[in-house]
Amino acid sequence: MKLFLTLCLIFILSSAIFSYSIIDSLEIKLQKASGIEKIEILNSLSEHYRENSPEKSIGYGNQALEISKKINNKKLQADALNNIASGYYFLSEYDEALKYYQKSLSINEEIKNFVGVAKVLNNLGLVHRRINNLDKALEYYLQSLKIEEEIENEKGISMSLCNIGNFYYDTDDYSKALEYYLQALAIYEKIRDDKGIATILNNIGIVYDESKDYYIALEYYLKSLDIEEELGNKNGIATTSNNIGLVYYNLGIPDKALEYLFKSLRITEEIGEKYGIANTCINIGKLYAVIDNFDNSILYLNKGLQLSNEIGAIDLKIDAYSLLSDVYSDNKNYKKALEYNTLYSNEKEKIYDRENQKIFTKIESRFETDKKDQEINNLKKTSYLYIIYFLIFILIIIVSIIIFTKYRFREKIIKEMQIVNEQLKQIARTDPLTRLSNRRGILEKIEYEKHRFERSGRPFVLIMSDIDDFKSVNDQHGHECGDYVLKSLSHLMISFLRKQDVVGRWGGEEFLFLLPETTLIGGKGLAEKLRKKIANNQFYFKGSVVNITMSFGVSLYNVKDADTDDYIRKADQALYKGKKQGRNRVVMPE
Repeated sequence: MKLFLTLCLIFILSSAIFSYSIIDSLEIKLQKASGIEKIEILNSLSEHYRENSPEKSIGYGNQALEISKKINNKKLQADALNNIASGYYFLSEYDEALKYYQKSLSINEEIKNFVGVAKVLNNLGLVHRRINNLDKALEYYLQSLKIEEEIENEKGISMSLCNIGNFYYDTDDYSKALEYYLQALAIYEKIRDDKGIATILNNIGIVYDESKDYYIALEYYLKSLDIEEELGNKNGIATTSNNIGLVYYNLGIPDKALEYLFKSLRITEEIGEKYGIANTCINIGKLYAVIDNFDNSILYLNKGLQLSNEIGAIDLKIDAYSLLSDVYSDNKNYKKALEYNTLYSNEKEKIYDRENQKIFTKIESRFETDKKDQEINNLKKTSYLYIIYFLIFILIIIVSIIIFTKYRFREKIIKEMQIVNEQLKQIARTDPLTRLSNRRGILEKIEYEKHRFERSGRPFVLIMSDIDDFKSVNDQHGHECGDYVLKSLSHLMISFLRKQDVVGRWGGEEFLFLLPETTLIGGKGLAEKLRKKIANNQFYFKGSVVNITMSFGVSLYNVKDADTDDYIRKADQALYKGKKQGRNRVVMPE
């Protein structure tokens, strides 16, 4: 074991030494270099320093820019401008970053350096994402991806795919975000780009975090952190540590959460990354509020708010205002609470409305159309016959547009009504508090499973469950705590189920489980495991610990053409029997 730990330590130290040896080597070469070689070394140093020491990155970039102007080397000028802009980006000085990126883009376009154009477009998207111009960010990402695919630059393609995934994450389309992240991860793994792999693993963790799959999120974050620490990438270590801290916060482990959040804060302050400092301070303030440390909560929230105002980070300002309003309200300072709530409402009105997400879909559609047109143009060059086909294709499109223009608005209205109707159907089958199926939704699924049983002969299990003495939770801690327990319990129950299993809220504190293709013994086993997990689990609410137990009644549907209501009733009777026997138990019907 000691030998293993020693080898691990040697590996980590050697990785760090190797990283620094590259910089040392470049700085030694710089002393004797001149002309183009000197500019290239300065640009390399600027690129190496931009995440760990942005101010040094800007300094080296400016030296490279000055010399490249003297010898009139446009490509090296564009590279220097891009590196200077990236330094300002990591310092959260977004106006300066945009100014230098635009200069770099103009020169790259002038000299037709498509690799440089794609890189700068991608970077412009990153800045616009940070300042909440999401539509502009997506447009830059798509332009970058189109060029990267044309020049077959795999690393550039994966970066653009990652950033498009970030856009979908920002607009709450987590399945679409995950789709783009996985595409990017496959390319990064193929080209063995560890930095890219670490970034994507962190982003995938964020998706699972938002979906409340905290243990899966934690697994991805820790893998990402291991790679970032091997690479010595301070910015990546800080970002991932912050995310790990938030997972431990959501899991109700405040000590671990603070450990990782302060680690993130220490590194972001070291490299001067203001957005990261502000974000981490707000998260620390949020955590202190939960554990009822009012003074520290206010201190860190105000520090985060001040930095957010400095860098114009609207998303962070909104979080800070909301949290400050809640903290002051909890401490009965209603004047301050109202003041921050008003600021929160005013900022909220200014930001982009998620309902306008269709704008972004149009941008993406336009990008896909452009790609198809480019493919047709490439085919046209190969043969005169393809030119004829292309002209015919365009003619058909024009004629089709003329014919169907008057129906377009009507079709749009019909599609929107279909979407709204589908959403209403889903709402009608979903419990608004727990997001589980409601009574109507679970009954429909049971009816479907009954028909499947009649075809296949494979039985299914129904489990009726109820929180023991739930009234005491509401009486002791309030109905807000009761709602919190119901939501947290729902996530816990889902984590125990297979993909094909379903749980729905039957009413109040009652839940009904449907376990397809399961025996009575299998159903009892799952209920027993879940009962023990709930009994041993602790729910944390505003500094209070809440313990609950549940009772379960199990029945097996195994008779064709039987009434499912009878089997639900059997499960309910078994549950009632368990309650009479002393609660916190699993009972099967006689």
